[in-house]
Amino acid sequence: MALPKHPVVEILEQRREAGSVPGRRDDNARVALAVEGGGMRGIVSAAMLIALADLGFANAFDEVYGSSAGAINAAYLFQGQRWDALSLYYADLGTKEFIDRRRVLRGRPIVNFRYLRDQVLMEHRPIRLDLIERSGVRLFVAITNVDDRKLELVGEFSSSREFIEALVAGAWLPILAGPPVVFRQHRCLDGGVLLEHPSAAAISSGCSHVLVLSTRYPRPRGQPEMWRRVLRRYLNSIESGLGEDYWRHTLATMNHRVRLHERIQSDGSSGSILNIAPRAGWKAIDRLEQDTGVLLNAAKEGYEATVESLTGSAARTVYAISRLETEAT
Repeated sequence: MALPKHPVVEILEQRREAGSVPGRRDDNARVALAVEGGGMRGIVSAAMLIALADLGFANAFDEVYGSSAGAINAAYLFQGQRWDALSLYYADLGTKEFIDRRRVLRGRPIVNFRYLRDQVLMEHRPIRLDLIERSGVRLFVAITNVDDRKLELVGEFSSSREFIEALVAGAWLPILAGPPVVFRQHRCLDGGVLLEHPSAAAISSGCSHVLVLSTRYPRPRGQPEMWRRVLRRYLNSIESGLGEDYWRHTLATMNHRVRLHERIQSDGSSGSILNIAPRAGWKAIDRLEQDTGVLLNAAKEGYEATVESLTGSAARTVYAISRLETEAT
């Protein structure tokens, strides 16, 4: 006897079979997609999004909540350029133009986000707001407003340039990228400073169904890692109290990922939330990873985990693996 499908899978399949598109639905559901980033670990969610598109689910969502690289990945998917989001990591971001640890010796940021903005997102692989708006999906970018010490979910943009600036502001890594970047007259940092996971934003928005794409396996944490303590001090140094806001947020949400994963396992009785994450035993890659082979393996893991979660079949990944290998060479 077949197990009942998770309610999120059911609504995605119903919309796919009906040819439903954003803005013209024949159901009362409000379906959100929450996409995690994590620096170069964002290649995992980029591959997950490609899997969604390959399975025919790209038009099944009404809202998208993206954090850091996850928002950039989603932007490419919903403007119809799924493979650009993946090759971005090993062709553009795995270079010394973007990440160079030796720059710290010259007093410069390790990660060059201005290169990402000006050379990649505006010129080489342009993000186009008009194409995303044409998709009918509303994309929210998580940004930490340093001056006001608050998380902002930005969903309205005046131009492609402003949209790109929002994407970069929402991915601006503390310390590694240098001083906060200015967006809409406020200093800003990566949305993850005050948002542990984009699923929290999607769930609190009141959507009836939420598909979550996580870029690492949910493991319980003990005490916060040392780098979080360093980040706490740094954030307090650039805006009094921001580090304490971050610390309270970190302690309160330390096990959010694990609780989310446990909540939606097996039978869907938790409600309409489905979290897709790399499988147990897979070691998450570093947010500054540059090795093409490591990045490619991470992409394979993201693709396979997504197909298995949504179809129950691993056989569907064979063709995708050969495509990934071809794209990287």
